[in-house]
Amino acid sequence: MDDAPVEGVELNKDIEVAPALISVHPNQDSVAVAVGSDLRVFDLR
Repeated sequence: MDDAPVEGVELNKDIEVAPALISVHPNQDSVAVAVGSDLRVFDLR
């Protein structure tokens, strides 16, 4: 699939995006969110 040019919009293809992961505890007690090297755990109780 070719990228179609869009008039009036400047595209920057040099953007770096950090990988992300969201995980939910099987009992839905907590959620873990990892973005890049940063990890956060949220207690839902």
